[in-house]
Amino acid sequence: MRKKLLVALLYLYLMILTGCVSIPHEQISQAIETQELSDHVHFLAQPALKGRKPGTWESATVRKYLKSRFQDYGLIPWGQAKGYEQSFGFGTNVIGILPGSDPNLTDEIVILAAHYDHLRKGKKGIYHGACDNASGVAVLLEIAEQLALYKTRSKRSICFASFDCEEKFTLGSFVFTCQKDFEKAKIVAVVNVDLLGRDFLDVVEDSLFVVGTELYPTLRSQIVQSGKEAGIEVLPVGTDLVGPRGDHVAFETMEIPVLFFSCGVYKDYHKPTDTAEKLNYPTMKNSAEVIAETVNVLANAERIKKLLPEKCGDKDELRTFVYLLDKMKSNYEEVGLNAEEKQAVQELAMDAKRLLDSKVYTVIERRRFLRKITQELLPTFTGINTTCAKSSEGLLCFSELYATHRTVLTECFRKAVRGMLKSKQRIFSKEKLKYETYDLAEEELIFTKTTGGEYVLHIFLPKFKMSFEKGGWLFWHGGLGFSFSMETIYCRGAKTEIMDFCLLKLSENLKDKSFCSAWVKVLKKVTGENLQRSYNDWLQWRLIQCGWSDEEEWVLGLIESDNTDVARLAISRAEKIASKQAMSILCKIIPDNSVHIIVRVSAIGYLNKDVGSEGLLALVDVLDDKARQDMEYYLSADKSGPLADHPCVRWGIEISKKWYEKNWKPLTIGEHAENKLKQLTKQNFGKDAEAWRKWINANVKK
Repeated sequence: MRKKLLVALLYLYLMILTGCVSIPHEQISQAIETQELSDHVHFLAQPALKGRKPGTWESATVRKYLKSRFQDYGLIPWGQAKGYEQSFGFGTNVIGILPGSDPNLTDEIVILAAHYDHLRKGKKGIYHGACDNASGVAVLLEIAEQLALYKTRSKRSICFASFDCEEKFTLGSFVFTCQKDFEKAKIVAVVNVDLLGRDFLDVVEDSLFVVGTELYPTLRSQIVQSGKEAGIEVLPVGTDLVGPRGDHVAFETMEIPVLFFSCGVYKDYHKPTDTAEKLNYPTMKNSAEVIAETVNVLANAERIKKLLPEKCGDKDELRTFVYLLDKMKSNYEEVGLNAEEKQAVQELAMDAKRLLDSKVYTVIERRRFLRKITQELLPTFTGINTTCAKSSEGLLCFSELYATHRTVLTECFRKAVRGMLKSKQRIFSKEKLKYETYDLAEEELIFTKTTGGEYVLHIFLPKFKMSFEKGGWLFWHGGLGFSFSMETIYCRGAKTEIMDFCLLKLSENLKDKSFCSAWVKVLKKVTGENLQRSYNDWLQWRLIQCGWSDEEEWVLGLIESDNTDVARLAISRAEKIASKQAMSILCKIIPDNSVHIIVRVSAIGYLNKDVGSEGLLALVDVLDDKARQDMEYYLSADKSGPLADHPCVRWGIEISKKWYEKNWKPLTIGEHAENKLKQLTKQNFGKDAEAWRKWINANVKK
């Protein structure tokens, strides 16, 4: 009786574990077959698996399915792992290796990746994820089966990686790249597959996007030719346009081919209606053959020739846009465009054809054209909801940031993931980890001389912030976050004034290495010097140039500069170095109407509890001063300058203007002075200057 009960309980446990889903037997065959692709997708996207949410019994069933197939194909575990699974708390990757046949190349690895997770069951029903990404997993399995059965194995080893948590910040792939055995591995190429078997926007039939071939023209030609042979229109697109959408992002900072194959988005994207019967399996098979041939080429090539970054735009990408825009224009109602959006598509198509016909297509022209595409059509192209960015300008800004600062963003996120993995070892701890970094791109630093002999400095400096927070009980109760801030810097004046301005900016945050690195880059540009990163090195160089004896003397001299920006920063620096001599200079500045109001307000702000009667009486002298701060100073980035067309600069000005119009309540000099008097003395005589003088003379030392 006890034995029967144990058997019954074991059976019940297995039923719960697999969600009443049976694992079908695999019929091993070398050819990529339409029916087998369909079988894989129907299994993975069935309602019983409830959307393959990470950390669920249904997810475990999928892993059981994958491991069974990997074992059938003769794959071995990754690195020193005992099995195919790589658990990381939030989810579990499934990794298998097909060893290479060439003793000299077998330690080199080509990765073929496809994530197996999806969006789970929600209020609107089960998110089946047939195209996203049961299709990619099906293709991965069929290619693994095909290559495993070849009489002659590929020269290099091939890693088949089915990542978890792609829908959660692409966590699975980033976790994989943070492992010690990955860092030691010789990865030579990565191919990621996500979304296959549907028509882009439901109107572009028999097409396959390939991302990441812009620097590998020979490889691109081979892929395009494979597409022709398979009856598929291969459409090259630049990596920067696609953005951080897919597991290939985790590998993009590596100096290797990193490719992404996809059919693109469709009306059922990230909806419960993304079901198995809607896929075109013959088209999916053709796409699979192109991807298989690409993996085969990468695994056997002597070497993949890489070009230097192009000085010209990518005309193959332009041809892609001409093809897509013509399809969208002809089927605008099916795409879901209104008459106004159709007109925008027509204009973009004309622009693309004009650029394609031109003899020279520059990188700058490409950037401008992609900005138009991003602003007007990227939500349609990618399925992004513009409300998440609040405006089309916000969406364009995010796209620009990734295109320009991709490496720093990726590595900053990897640091957050590494911190998360270390936190896994402390299960019962409560932690909040932050990773922040500045990044100054070369094209976002512009220093020029005007016809009048003055110099102008334009800078766009973003700061990226990644965070990880976890509760005090279980590791997977944590979460990752991302935010950014940005500063637009504009300074005009003599070259020496610009030098002083830059050195003062460097002194603002000496503890942050990335901030210092950014401003050292600026100083090198402005001065033409190539000094070490130390602020003291630059300071000593500047002191010798201007003849000051030490930092305090230099700062005190700059407080009285005619350059508003330099004077304001010098006052701030004087406060940090606790300059006692600064007080008498500031007491002269506060009542001086010829000095810019921003400098006078800064001088008032500098005064502290050690000010003495001289400083307090200087405040009393301006209690009736009606001069008021001008909002335009805070929006003074040169709107006609070289960064005026930068999406982030434009968006930042727009946001700042709205904020100031709603919240701006400027104080007069007198009101600033009164507030400072109250703060320093803990007294309140309002605007009564005589009462203030009487109290100060009686209670405060000179």
